[in-house]
Amino acid sequence: MAFSPGPQPNMEELPLGPHTRQQFKEDVTLDPDTAGPELILSEDLRGARWGKPSQTMPDGPARFDTDPCVMGCGGFTSGRHYWEVAVEGMFWTVGVARESVRRKGHILFRPNTGILGLQKYHHLCVALTSPSNTFVPLQNGHNEIGVYLDYERGQVSFYDLSSEDQLVAFPPVSFHGERVFPYFCLLLSNIKLSPRG
Repeated sequence: MAFSPGPQPNMEELPLGPHTRQQFKEDVTLDPDTAGPELILSEDLRGARWGKPSQTMPDGPARFDTDPCVMGCGGFTSGRHYWEVAVEGMFWTVGVARESVRRKGHILFRPNTGILGLQKYHHLCVALTSPSNTFVPLQNGHNEIGVYLDYERGQVSFYDLSSEDQLVAFPPVSFHGERVFPYFCLLLSNIKLSPRG
């Protein structure tokens, strides 16, 4: 199910400062029951890398069966939430996804597919905005990104932790009461959650 435009806020959306974001910081861990193939999770479930796991995980309705994607545990149906992730590699997506996001077959990384995120491939980084993707000036190599979600306002925004600048803020959407999860997809890449503790 795609995201749909939500009510327009009465005030201009402004970037949140680092101290304000820290008020809503979450201790996000990865859900092994959702982890797709060619994805190796760390023992503490705060990291993941692309590669061949030592054992095949049993299939289930929550698991991505084709692409190396994984969701965070728990998810959110209200409130404001913020988490940080260090990402490095060639192909990755970091963001949020509806609980109903497609998990069987190849994931379509296009706007309005249930994912609001940043996607990097080679040297290009884009936000999965509608009706077309938006270029995001993210430096190559090792990157530390903050993700902010305000469920009621339908606000999702991303921050460059090295400069504390806002990278992009998505137009407000409505989640229609559906649970929303931290979302990651990795190919020739790896992540570490809460890289600054």
